[in-house]
Amino acid sequence: MTALAQPLPRTGLVALGSAVAGAISILAVIGAMHLGGGSTAAPSPHVFAGAGFRLSVPDGWTAMRGKALERVPGSPLAVVRRADGRGVVVVRSTGALSGDLRGVARGLTADLKARIPGFRLVSARLGSVRAGGAFLYTFARGSSAQSLAVTRVDGKTYRIDSIVPAGSADSARQAGAIAASFGP
Repeated sequence: MTALAQPLPRTGLVALGSAVAGAISILAVIGAMHLGGGSTAAPSPHVFAGAGFRLSVPDGWTAMRGKALERVPGSPLAVVRRADGRGVVVVRSTGALSGDLRGVARGLTADLKARIPGFRLVSARLGSVRAGGAFLYTFARGSSAQSLAVTRVDGKTYRIDSIVPAGSADSARQAGAIAASFGP
């Protein structure tokens, strides 16, 4: 397990840009799934093994595989979605998160507030996933909540995004457990 190193101030904008791009691209993932883009998804065997990472997948959630995963915008490494459409978790490789984390959170908040109608920050903090330390950022927009976690495994940086509908505590707990299970 590798914990996040102390960030460097000069590359906080890279992390900010990555997070904004992720917030926008995850909306495209949800749109693709609603338009039938995930039709060849197979039921999960409760663990999704990606290149260098694993996720625990609860009952009622499905990991997209093969051609279905290839059709999702933004080249995700994993997409796990709830069968009833009330949650999605997306894993992507990303640039290293660095910079003063308070500054990164402030910049991300200002940028998302300007781009996403109804944006409301819920939290921005350091936490952990199975892989080790993680930057955790959660916000609400309209009728959904979105969280992102940024962590490292074997020198590679990953971002885990999740979106659930507002008022769906069960979906939120499950999406949080999927993100928390991320690790080697």
